[in-house]
Amino acid sequence: MKPRTVWLLDEGAHGHLVQSRGLLRELGKAVPLEVHEISARLTVPSGLLRSAVKRLLHRWRCARLFRLTHTVSPLPAAAPDLVVASGPGALLALEYFAKTRGCPSVFVQGGIAVPPGIVVLPGIVVLHVIVVIVVINIFVFFVIFSIIVSSDRKGTLLP
Repeated sequence: MKPRTVWLLDEGAHGHLVQSRGLLRELGKAVPLEVHEISARLTVPSGLLRSAVKRLLHRWRCARLFRLTHTVSPLPAAAPDLVVASGPGALLALEYFAKTRGCPSVFVQGGIAVPPGIVVLPGIVVLHVIVVIVVINIFVFFVIFSIIVSSDRKGTLLP
């Protein structure tokens, strides 16, 4: 079987790179992979300017704007079959390369807003969902409890 070409985007955070490498190591056990690590770092400072750049890139995927706002190592000659990244600093590059190269993408991390069409492998998403469910249940319990207590004080019973 011919190896699948994977572009692994590195945003500069070692922990995020390790997550992506771990995914590809496990995927490589099932499918032969040819992995190319590409440094893709967002150079725009955080704040309103970064937010504006994200919106513009998400909407138009302009190559010139991408080059102005990212530093990217030289791209491999082989077109990717898959683009993988982890960390919020690589999300725009992940979306840009996947859309312009016409291949699927995987974002290995949870807890942040991800544009539609990108597969997200939960890092801590399950924990977030459980916490939200518990918080909602506690809130509902206290609302019901306060209704019962207030109706009991008034001498009325709930139907």
